[in-house]
Amino acid sequence: MQTPDTIIIALLIVALPLAAWTIGFLHAAVRRRLPSGQDWISTCAVGGSLTLSLYLLFSQVMAGPSGMQAVTHSWRWFAIGSGDHAFVLNFDVLVDNLTVAMFCVVNIVAFLVHVYSRSYMHGEDRYPRFFLHLSLFTFSMLGLLVTSNLMMLFIFWELVGVCSYFLIGFFILKKSAGDAAKKAFVVNRIGDACFMAGIFMIGGLLAKQWPGQDVLSFQRIWESVAMLGHGNGPWVGHETEVAVAGVLVFMGCMTKSAQFPLHVWLPDAMEGPTPVSALIHAATMVAAGVYMIVRMFPLMAGKGYVSGDFLDSPALWVIAIVGGITALFSGTIALVQTDLKKGLAYSTCSQLGYMVMAVGVGSISAGMFHLFTHAFFKACLFLGSGSVIHAVHSQEMKDMGGLRAKMPITYTTFLISCLAIAGTPLFSGFLSKEAVLGQAAAFGEHHGSLIGWVPFALAAATAFLTAFYMFRLLFLTFHGKPGNQHKFEHAHESPAAMSMPLVVLAVLAVIAGGIALPAGLDFGTSHWFQDRVNDQVLVQDTMGATPAFAGMQAHMVHRAEPLPNANEAVTSFHHHAHHVHMPVMLMSLCAVVIGIAGAWLLFVRRRGHDLVASIPPLAKFRVVLSNLYYVDWVYCQRLVPTVKDIADLAKAFDKGVIDATVNYVARFACDIAWFAGRVDAIVVDGAVNGSGALMMGLGQFCRSFVNGKIQDYVKYTVWGLGVLMIWAVLALG
Repeated sequence: MQTPDTIIIALLIVALPLAAWTIGFLHAAVRRRLPSGQDWISTCAVGGSLTLSLYLLFSQVMAGPSGMQAVTHSWRWFAIGSGDHAFVLNFDVLVDNLTVAMFCVVNIVAFLVHVYSRSYMHGEDRYPRFFLHLSLFTFSMLGLLVTSNLMMLFIFWELVGVCSYFLIGFFILKKSAGDAAKKAFVVNRIGDACFMAGIFMIGGLLAKQWPGQDVLSFQRIWESVAMLGHGNGPWVGHETEVAVAGVLVFMGCMTKSAQFPLHVWLPDAMEGPTPVSALIHAATMVAAGVYMIVRMFPLMAGKGYVSGDFLDSPALWVIAIVGGITALFSGTIALVQTDLKKGLAYSTCSQLGYMVMAVGVGSISAGMFHLFTHAFFKACLFLGSGSVIHAVHSQEMKDMGGLRAKMPITYTTFLISCLAIAGTPLFSGFLSKEAVLGQAAAFGEHHGSLIGWVPFALAAATAFLTAFYMFRLLFLTFHGKPGNQHKFEHAHESPAAMSMPLVVLAVLAVIAGGIALPAGLDFGTSHWFQDRVNDQVLVQDTMGATPAFAGMQAHMVHRAEPLPNANEAVTSFHHHAHHVHMPVMLMSLCAVVIGIAGAWLLFVRRRGHDLVASIPPLAKFRVVLSNLYYVDWVYCQRLVPTVKDIADLAKAFDKGVIDATVNYVARFACDIAWFAGRVDAIVVDGAVNGSGALMMGLGQFCRSFVNGKIQDYVKYTVWGLGVLMIWAVLALG
C-alpha cells in the first residue's frame, strides 16, 4: 500500500532531529568526541522540521473551515505468537489537525530555544552535548505526537522522560541539579507505573473482542468505547473498569504534567539550564500529559461518549477536580516565590491545571487551545527570565529591580507575555482562558448543583491569582529601585541571538489565538482552533464510516450549534454555554483588572511596605505558602523515610526469613545429598562391588580345578566320591 504524502512529510518532521542526534552519536563513537558544529547541526535539523510543520499548517489545516482530513497509516512492528493468541504491535501513524498544531508548537519553541541557547550556553562545559540532548528530546516529543498507538506513545513517553533527566541534570557538578534530575525521574515513575497498568487493562479486555490484532491503536480504543455506548463490545459488563482504566491512564498525566500531589518535581527541575525550562517545562514535555488525555478522551468519557451525555463520567470528575485543585494550589504558592524561575514554574503548574480541568469538564478544544497559546507566552517568560539572569547573574528577585530601562526588549516582551497569561483582551491568553472558564461555568450550570460549580470556582479564583502573581514578578524584576546596585550597574540587554526569540514569541503571544476581542467583535476569527480541534474532527472523522460511530455527529457537545436531532443533554449543554458566556467574560476581565491593580498597589505604589506582616492570619498563611503547604516536607520527612523504613524492613525480612529459609533448605538438601552419596558409595556400591569380587573369587577358585593335570583330576574325583558317600550314609542312616 502506498504511503500518503502527508504521512511521509510527518515522518520527515520526526526524523530530522533524530538524524542530528545520530550524526553526533556516530561522530562521538568514532572520534571519541562530539562534532564542534553540533549546535548548527541540531539547529538546522529543527529548522527543517519547523518549515515542514508550517507547510502542513498553512497548506492543509488552515486551508478549509474544519482543517484537514485525518490521514492514518500502519506498519507491522512485531508479533509474538501466532493466531488468536498473538501479541501484535504496529507502528501506527495519525496526522490530523491536532498533530500538525502540536508539531508547530514543539518545533517553533524548539527552534527558538536552539537559537537562544547558542548564545546563552556559549562557553559552558559540554556545550555540544547540550545540543545533542536537545535533538534527542525533540525527536522523542515529535514521535509521541505522530503515533496513534498507546503502547508506542508510552515508549516515546519514557524516552521523553529520559531526555528530561539528562537535561535537568546537565550541570553534573552541581549537586542540586543532580538531585532535581533524580527527583523528576523517580516521581515520574509513579505515574508511569499506573499508566502502564492502564495500558495492560485496556489491552487485556480489548484482546477478547479482537484476538490476534493490534488492540492498542487509538482507533480500536475509541471504537470499543463507542460500542459500549451502543450496548456491545468488550467493555460490556466492565463499565467500572472503563473508569478505572481512565484514571490509571490519567495518573501518567498527573506526573508528566505536574498535577497535585505529584507536582513536586517541576519546581526543582528549574535547576536545569533556563533554555531547558523554556522548552521542556513550559511548552512541550509537560504538555504531553494533557495531549495524551485528549487523545484518550473517549475512554475518559466512557459509556456516554457517543450520545454526548458524558459530563457525569467518574474519570472526568477526577480529572476536573485534580486540575482545579492544582491550578489554585500552585497559583497561591507562586504568590510568595522569590526565585524568578520557580515563580514561573509554579505558574506553569497552575496553567497546566487549567488545561487538565478543561478536559475534565468536557472540552478537549478548550484544553488544547490553552495549551497552544500558553506554550508561546510561557516560553517567552522563561527565556525572558534567562535574559534577566544572564544580565544580573542571579535568580533571586531581591537582586533585581529597575531593569526596565536597562533591558527594554526583555521588558517589553515580558510585559506582553504577562498580559497574555493574565487573560487581557487583544492577547491570545484572553481567548483560551475564557474558553476554559466558559466551559467550566457551563459544566456547573448543566449539573445544577454546588459540587458541579467547584471546578469553575477553583478556575475563577486562579484567574485573579494569575494576573496578580505574574505582575508581581514583572514589577519586582523590572520596576522600582535596584535591589543590588552592583549587579544593576553591570546589567545590559541580551545579544540579538537571545532577544530576537523573545520578540518572535511575544508576537505569537498576541496573535496565536486569533483576534482576541470580546464576542461580537471578533469577526469569527477567534474560533479557528475550536473549529479544527474538537470531538468530531479528532475522533469521528478519523473513524470514518465505522458503525459504532453512526449518527454520532448529532450528539456532539462542542459543535457551534446543536443539530435539530440532538438529544436533550446536548441541547441543554449548549443552552447553558450560551447563557454563561457573557457573565464569564466580564468576570474574567474583572479578575485581570483587579489582579494587575492589586499587584501595582503592593509592589509599585507601596513597595517596601510589608502589608501582610500587619495582618496576622495573612502572615501565618504566608509562612504556609513559603513552605509549599508542607507538601515537600511530607514527602521528604514522612513519606520518603516511611518508604525507606518499609524497604529496610522488607530487606531485613528478605535476608532474615526468606534468604534464611532458602539457605536452610539448601543446606538441608546438601546434607541429604551427602548422606545419600555415602549410602550409595558404601552400601549400594559396596554390595555391587562385593558381589562382583565374590564372583571373581569363585571363578578363580573354580578355575584352579581345571589345570590339565590328570592326577589332580583323579584326586578331585576321589574327594568328590568320598563326600557323596558320606552324604549318602548320613542321609540313609
